[in-house]
Amino acid sequence: MPSIVPDGPDLPHALLHALEDDRLVLFCLFCGAGISIDTGLPSFGGLVEEAAKGCNLALDGPARAAFEAKDCDRALGHLEDRAGARSRLRPWIAERLIREPEGPDGALMLHRALLDLTRRPGGGYRLVTTNVDDRFERAGLKPDEMEDAPRSPRRASTGCGASFSCTAGSARPI
Repeated sequence: MPSIVPDGPDLPHALLHALEDDRLVLFCLFCGAGISIDTGLPSFGGLVEEAAKGCNLALDGPARAAFEAKDCDRALGHLEDRAGARSRLRPWIAERLIREPEGPDGALMLHRALLDLTRRPGGGYRLVTTNVDDRFERAGLKPDEMEDAPRSPRRASTGCGASFSCTAGSARPI
C-alpha cells in the first residue's frame, strides 16, 4: 500500500482510487495545528508560553489554571483580558504564525500532501482544519480557495491562517 509522505501511514489503493474518482462522498480530512510543528511553529501550548513571554505577561492565576487544563484558548483569553484590548498579544501571535518556515526544503511536504490528498477533481478540498498559520497557503492553497468559519473572525483581524468547513457531505475551504 502507498503512503503520501515518507514513513506515513499506508493507504489502501482502493481508497486512493475512490478519492481520485471523487467517489468518497463522506470523506473529509480533519487536521489540527500539530501538522505545522515540523515547519518551526510551536504546539498550541508552546504558542501560549511563547506569547506570554514575548509580551511580558506572567502565565499565572486563571491563565495558568487554564493552561494546565490544556485549555489554551481560555489561557490566551485570560492573558488578553489582563493585558487589555490594545495589548501587543494578538499582533505578536499573528507575527509568530507567519514567520518563514524552518527546516529542510520539504518542511511543507505534509501540507502539500494533505492538499493533494483532499483535492476534489471538480475543485475545492475535503479538508477541515483548526490551523490559523499560513502553512497551507505557502503549500499552494490560494486565498480564493479559503473561507473562515462563520464564528471565527480571527483571520481577518490577524491576516494569517485559514479555516475550512465540511458541508453537505463534502468539505470545501471556507
